Amino acid sequence: MVRSSGSPDRADNRAGDRAGDSAGPAVRSSRDGYAGLPVGAFLDALAAGSAAPAGGSAVALVLAQAAALCAKTARLSARQLTAEGAGPLTAEAEQVRARAASLIDDDARAYRAVLEQTRPRAGESETPGQSGPTGPSGHTEPSAAAGESGSAGQNRTAGESGTAGQNRTAGESGAAGRLVAALSDAADVPLRMVELSVPVARLAATLAAGGNPALRGDAVAAGLLAQASARAAAELVTINLAAMPDDPRHARAADLLAAIAEVLAGPFGHAT
Repeated sequence: MVRSSGSPDRADNRAGDRAGDSAGPAVRSSRDGYAGLPVGAFLDALAAGSAAPAGGSAVALVLAQAAALCAKTARLSARQLTAEGAGPLTAEAEQVRARAASLIDDDARAYRAVLEQTRPRAGESETPGQSGPTGPSGHTEPSAAAGESGSAGQNRTAGESGTAGQNRTAGESGAAGRLVAALSDAADVPLRMVELSVPVARLAATLAAGGNPALRGDAVAAGLLAQASARAAAELVTINLAAMPDDPRHARAADLLAAIAEVLAGPFGHAT
């Protein structure tokens, strides 16, 4: 989890994270990754002009916080739930918290894998004017070929034939296929966030209804944060799978969102 305090001496530079001189302060992570950063340092990393961490990592952190609130509420509800009831709820919340926190860095790695596929390889070239892919957190990478002009650009875009044209077509097809595959892999990370949001919502609903009444606000906050995380993560799934409209993960994410809304509607006293 992102810590509330810590020493920058434990941090090491993330090589290659900076996006030019305008990126702001160098992005740094702890030896445990972004999830091990102090809160302020993590927010600095989110705000920096670097590829990661970004939206997906932020969503994972919010979900981990929701699970942590459930763990707190369950621990302090032993009188209402009995120790036998509070213990398992606490353990489940802690397990989900750890899994959600691990996705903070998983999302950053997945996005970097997508960016890697936007770099032309030997014998391949980008399509002129291509705006670049959208990654796990909604970033876009500008194409190096955008704005190409002159005779060289004309030769690449018009009148190509023979072996050179065939090689270029094959190269673009391979690059596009690898990019789609990387985006598909990246979609699994936010989908896991949506899936993890379901048990957090259920825990929050249980604790709001039967836990310590002094902590009902914490349970409600946990449920709403879990739902917000699920909605944001589902949107990232949609973005990553834009080239795959028939992928079953679209429907999977939608079904999970509906399940969360149903879980929270009763104990929270209103539809969400």
